[in-house]
Amino acid sequence: MEVLKTTHGVQNYSFIAPYKNPLILKNSIPAPTLNKPDTLKLSSVQSADKSLNLKQFDREISYATQTRLTTNNKTEILIDGQSAFKSMHELLDSAKESINMSMYIFSDDKTAWNIAERLVKKAKQGVKVNLLVDAVGIQGYSDIIFNYLKCAGVNLIINNVPKFSEITRIDKRDHNKIVVVDGQTAMTGGMNVADEYENKWHDMMVKIKGEAVNEIQKNFIRNWEISGGKIENKEKLLPPVKQYYGNLGTRVVQTNETSYNIKNTVFNAIDSAKKSINIEVAYFGDAELVGKLINAAKRGVKVKIILPKVSDVKIADMAAQYYFDKMLKAGIDVYLYTDRILHTKAVSVDGVWATVGSANMDCRAFDTNREMNVAFSDPKTVKELDEKLFEKDFNTCEKLQQYKPSVLNRIIHFFEKMI
Repeated sequence: MEVLKTTHGVQNYSFIAPYKNPLILKNSIPAPTLNKPDTLKLSSVQSADKSLNLKQFDREISYATQTRLTTNNKTEILIDGQSAFKSMHELLDSAKESINMSMYIFSDDKTAWNIAERLVKKAKQGVKVNLLVDAVGIQGYSDIIFNYLKCAGVNLIINNVPKFSEITRIDKRDHNKIVVVDGQTAMTGGMNVADEYENKWHDMMVKIKGEAVNEIQKNFIRNWEISGGKIENKEKLLPPVKQYYGNLGTRVVQTNETSYNIKNTVFNAIDSAKKSINIEVAYFGDAELVGKLINAAKRGVKVKIILPKVSDVKIADMAAQYYFDKMLKAGIDVYLYTDRILHTKAVSVDGVWATVGSANMDCRAFDTNREMNVAFSDPKTVKELDEKLFEKDFNTCEKLQQYKPSVLNRIIHFFEKMI
């Protein structure tokens, strides 16, 4: 039987452990297993009143992930669907040369038809429009909207269609949410194209201008070509940035067939945290992640996690609940979001670094899906995210006091890598 009670309301070390890419930095130590969090031995003493050293952290991430920290960028944080889809509509309407869009879900409701009509209008104006959707994500929706798009000149690829000859890939999902217009402006985050994202659920997107847009575009091009599409004049899709947007450090990281850089980056950020870690995600469940969060809490970092009290995927809720007791006993604050369906994916560390995107904090996002996140190394941007998202949501959540995992929680945990 499960017991659930809620109410309203050092030292550090440097570690990078790329998944399936064994790179350990000098003087770093491996994280202990979840079952033995008390075996952590810290390699150095650092002042707990300092924040993560961004310059050192970014150098280490660049080396470990072979990704680039771009610096000439600006971003707009868009919380919830009304602001995000208004911005997306304006962006699509502004297209002059190209629109590249990747969505896990592209439904057949009012929101989807609104986007589809904008894509068709631009295609008829001579704009090159490419749309990549996932076969599992669109399962159950009418083909009428996709036939409409194709007949009107939109280049459409339905990715990951199950094939017997590719049985080992049947579990793969293209979970990206990407919009790039004219190679100049991009949007990414947690929102798919469907009514619930525009009008009901709690989610977010970011709009980016600057050097990071090329990195996002490259990720789209890679996925498009792997999925059988062709891109002509790639250079035209990757224009040089001639305007100064600001000094916002932005990195694009992925999970895909050859890269586990979202996992690497998030884990290193947790290991490097000195004051605070905030996490807000729809789906949560990875033993190594929880072990690292417990270690952070044990060395004095304030760890606060917002998860849905009830999400759109009940089995995912039960997978997350397995870890509640362990985290609470370690001093981690767990908050349950009750207002609406929670679908955000965001992490902030020490008020100076954050990541948002399509990736949840679970095994599927870290190891299996195609995912893309952007990471910001900028105190001003992170402060805005903390204020607009985390602080606001902490005040509306129920704070979990106690939870005893049920037998069903334990059974589902056994299969968490498959959820």
